[in-house]
Amino acid sequence: METVPKVETVLEPLVSNIVSNPIILPDKLTFSDIDFTMDTSGKQGTIEAPKTIERLERISQETHEKRKQEEEQDAKLVIGDEISLDNIGIKDLNGRINVKPLPVIDIETL
Repeated sequence: METVPKVETVLEPLVSNIVSNPIILPDKLTFSDIDFTMDTSGKQGTIEAPKTIERLERISQETHEKRKQEEEQDAKLVIGDEISLDNIGIKDLNGRINVKPLPVIDIETL
């Protein structure tokens, strides 16, 4: 029986690390307490808006309540309510129509 020589295979990565200067990220996420604004004329400004957990929770709760009120108002919308067409100048042909009698004209035969 013939022996097959053992061949060692060395795998090389197809993609090399092309980033020479890796970006180092901080251990935690931070936010600035200064928000930038712009008015309708394009003037830029800043406002102090602390990003504390308590304040963000309060804003979230206020937004939730506002959205809930808007949904309740939308829920009151009923399509198909009775509308008086007389008020907007439309006559209902299915109902009773009040027609004034024709005027009497005196005709003289010659």
